[in-house]
Formats: sequence, C-alpha cells, structure tokens
Amino acid sequence: MRSEADKVYGRFAGMVLCVVLWMGSAGAQTYPQVIRPGETRTVHTGNDTLWILNNRQFDRALAAKKKLDICDSMITIHEAKAQTLQQMIAAKDSTIADKDTLYQHYLETWKTCDADLEKAQIGQVRGRKRLKIFTVIGFVAGLVIGLVI
Repeated sequence: MRSEADKVYGRFAGMVLCVVLWMGSAGAQTYPQVIRPGETRTVHTGNDTLWILNNRQFDRALAAKKKLDICDSMITIHEAKAQTLQQMIAAKDSTIADKDTLYQHYLETWKTCDADLEKAQIGQVRGRKRLKIFTVIGFVAGLVIGLVI
C-alpha cells in the first residue's frame, strides 16, 4: 500500500504535464514534454528555465495562446482596415485638392464671363436708348419736313 505522501507525490507527478526548456541544447527536442509519474529528465546546463505546469495551468496557457492568436488576427485586421482608411483619406484629399483648383478656375471663368455679359448688356441698353432717341428725332424731322413741303 502506498503512503499518503506517495499518493500526494503521485498525484503531483501525474498533474505535471510539461517541461519547457530553453532551446539551446544540441539535440533539439520538441517541447512541451510530458513527464509521467516516476520518470526523470536531465536538464542541460545551457538551459536555464524549467517550467512545470499542471493540467489546469496547461489548459489556461493553451486558452491564453488561442486568445492571443485571436487578438493578433484582430490586430492584423484592424491594421489592414486602418491602412485602407488612410488610403481612402489620401484619395479623398487629392480629390478635394483637385476640386479646389477646378473651383478656382471656374470662379475666374465665371467672373470673366460675368464682366463680359455686363459689358454686353450695357451696350444693348445704350443701343436701345439711341434707337429710341433717333426714332423720335426722325419722327419729328419727318413731321417738320412734311409740314414744310
């Protein structure tokens, strides 16, 4: 029969799931390594970190890694969206700059045409006034000549 201390040690050794060693050894091993109850492992002197995780800690580490992967993918997606937004903003800024230059061109054209139209309208009004004056003068001259002859 096993003593209580052996049961605790066996339970602890059973809960130990993996050993993570720094990848500096010549014989590259895959990590994590599962240690079964009663097994021993030799840690090389080049490795300075040893992590012993029980099942619960290992599950938490896996969940955290999955969550980190999801967050990394979300960060990548958001960075791509931000890049696309920056490109859209740059395109719209160039469109605004183009429209501003076109606005200035059309404003100058409008002012020139408006001044030309104003001159033409003033000339037409003066022409109508002259026509009326010459018509009245011609009518009066015709009456005077008709009465005289």
